[in-house]
Amino acid sequence: MKKIFLLIFSLIAFYTLQSQDFKMKIISNFQADSISINAYNIEHFKYEKLMALPYSNEMVFTSDTSLNPGIYLIKKDTLVIVEFFISSKKGQNYTIDFTTSEIQFKGSPENQTNQEYIKQMSTFDAKISQLDIEFQELKKRNLPNYMLKPFVDSIAMKAEFIQKQKKEYQLFTIEKQKNTLLASLIQSTIEITSPPKEYYSNREKYYTYLLEHQFDTYKWEDDRLLSTPLPNNKFKFYAQVILELAPEIATPIVIKDLDKSKISKAHYYQFFDYLEIFFGSLTSPYRDETLYIEMLKNALQFPQLSPERKARYEYELNVINKNLKGSILPDFNIVLNNGDSTSLYKINSDFLLLYFQNPDCPSCIELRQKMESMDLLKKAISDKKITVLTIYFESNEQIWRNYLLKSANPSYIHSWNYDLSIEKNHLFDTRTIPMLILVDKDKRVIKKDLLKNEIEYYMKMINP
Repeated sequence: MKKIFLLIFSLIAFYTLQSQDFKMKIISNFQADSISINAYNIEHFKYEKLMALPYSNEMVFTSDTSLNPGIYLIKKDTLVIVEFFISSKKGQNYTIDFTTSEIQFKGSPENQTNQEYIKQMSTFDAKISQLDIEFQELKKRNLPNYMLKPFVDSIAMKAEFIQKQKKEYQLFTIEKQKNTLLASLIQSTIEITSPPKEYYSNREKYYTYLLEHQFDTYKWEDDRLLSTPLPNNKFKFYAQVILELAPEIATPIVIKDLDKSKISKAHYYQFFDYLEIFFGSLTSPYRDETLYIEMLKNALQFPQLSPERKARYEYELNVINKNLKGSILPDFNIVLNNGDSTSLYKINSDFLLLYFQNPDCPSCIELRQKMESMDLLKKAISDKKITVLTIYFESNEQIWRNYLLKSANPSYIHSWNYDLSIEKNHLFDTRTIPMLILVDKDKRVIKKDLLKNEIEYYMKMINP
């Protein structure tokens, strides 16, 4: 009987052990209420709590499923105490000991190496900081250039040597931790080669160089990086550099990098989505249709594109190609506030500012109030250089009539697309309102999706 009991107990223990695909033991002597493991959510751009336990000196976290490879944070209450790398879904049995003078990782040479790496990189950074202090102190001495130059050259040589040591150490660690997430992360964060000295005095060349080389060392093929903050940090900086360049310069570089990212469908999706937030979103102040159109074309050439994305991108491309800069607007029927039935093309003005709105929407009201306070716009109207045409394009006529009685600016022309042809025939992209389009006397688009902070700029051009 005893033997049977022991056999059953052993079997239970065996299968229990087998079911625990993730196990982390934490030994500590903290003062805390809880300890938690936090995983990075790349969609929300932040770490989120994955599991937590009430604090004790020895704690064991388990899961019957393996954790996805990525970087995890161990938190004491809300304080991060260590980051933890998981490179594989296999062999997830770890111990972290916080009771020694330095954190000890058992079952994970990768994480032990990471602690050493952090320490060594801090040493390099401290040396560079010290050189910077020396340089700042040197500048305070106001020495003539011939005396200053040898000191500056010496500091520069020391800095270059430290940077060389730093890179050699990074490459050594990459080789030591080959095929791990740590190796990919280090590889992807190696600093790019500095641009030629003459580029620093040429803004366009400098930012073009940064954009062209931003992903020189990045491991597009390693999807594990997507469970770390690194990609979004990279993409954020990349987007900021794009903003420093004219679309005709930035666009071909971005398309090349999108092509490089196609080595991984997951990476391509994340990279595209991030850029789309900046340059394709209807609500983004950085919306750039020139870039976004090329991005959409690039995506539609990707063989691995999902049917859902393909359908959305085709729709976006179709809509965005309406009313582009330089195109002629389609005509449509309107009734005016004076009761006349007419059409867009029968309204003659050197320049016409079309204001698509729903009179009751809060953002429409806000924009109208902003426009009414713009002296340059008011002067351009009084000088008969521009006509503002408000356009209501929905079906509830009473809303428009109420607006005419209560809120309509007498210096504008107010209209209603009574036959609803704008919406029925999809003549404009009216997904977000209010929307402003500036056209010339031939109804040729000068600026689509004019932002409120751009109105006065164009008024200066129209009525100097």
